Amino acid sequence: MTVIAFNFRKITAERSPNASGKVSVTNNVALKKVEEASVPVGNAKQKALKFSYEYITKYEPGMGNINIEGDVLFLTAADEVDKVLKSWKKDKKVGKEILTPVLNTILNKCSVKGILLSQDLNLPTPMQMPHVTVK
Repeated sequence: MTVIAFNFRKITAERSPNASGKVSVTNNVALKKVEEASVPVGNAKQKALKFSYEYITKYEPGMGNINIEGDVLFLTAADEVDKVLKSWKKDKKVGKEILTPVLNTILNKCSVKGILLSQDLNLPTPMQMPHVTVK
């Protein structure tokens, strides 16, 4: 069970021209769709899971936003693929043993992209950066 591919499909970022004052930054990751994918392994095809996600950073009040959409491919046993798809169709849930590495991959990749985009737009970074205090 492992993440085998990650890609961005859509990236949008904007900054309001008259933004000022105290800023509140919120980040959110949402899984939009889970579906079966087919991955070539040698001469055969293996079942995998394709997770479509959306990563959103909002700068309030109305200062700007960063939206990133993409897909993650997760390779696991065929019976596990069927189990996850059934659970997703029933109640939009995925077990933590698969959800944890998928969400961690999304957060890692999108946080880095979000930091770069925020610098380009002169927005605060979407996450707290380390600071040094010299004594």
